[in-house]
Amino acid sequence: MIIRTLSLILVFLLIANVDARYCNSPNCKMCNRLFGPMPGFESVPLPQIDSTPHDVVRIMIKALRLTPKDLMYDLGCGDGRALIEAVKQSGCRASGVEIDPRVAAIAKDNIRRSGVGNRIQITNANFTKYNDLSNCTAIFIYLNPPLIKTIIPKLNKKTRCVSYMHPIPGRQSKIIIAPNGGLIYVSISEGFLLNVGKIK
Repeated sequence: MIIRTLSLILVFLLIANVDARYCNSPNCKMCNRLFGPMPGFESVPLPQIDSTPHDVVRIMIKALRLTPKDLMYDLGCGDGRALIEAVKQSGCRASGVEIDPRVAAIAKDNIRRSGVGNRIQITNANFTKYNDLSNCTAIFIYLNPPLIKTIIPKLNKKTRCVSYMHPIPGRQSKIIIAPNGGLIYVSISEGFLLNVGKIK
């Protein structure tokens, strides 16, 4: 199992050699939008929202080990799918911030129809201007590395983090290989690593 996992990671890292990209995966919609598709992969029209796939969202939320006492943030929450999944899995409270008012409206509508809207708050704002995230006990991340670097110093040291495609700077992380080949980074404060290897 360990050999297979290491082999998959090696293949993942050798897929391409594009210096401008943040990661080397053809599955990363964010990098494809910013830098263009990977060489050898046809360009596919991308939606305005770089959403994390639903099956990946479920794995990421499960890895956070949320409880009803938690408050999970999703900065750049898109259509709100991670917030909805978090509340449905755990009964936690969730807060999303989205800069695009049209996308924020989509998130609010999705949350209203989900039946868990009383546990979720959506704010239409630029999350980079949020300076106090001390009440955040867990955070869901799908952002490019420069933006991730601006968030981490604002978090409480005990905040649990899960990031899709890009590592969490300054934190030890456990890596999960998602069904689509993408990498999920899971980090718990104070160097403690979650035992998430059996999550499916």
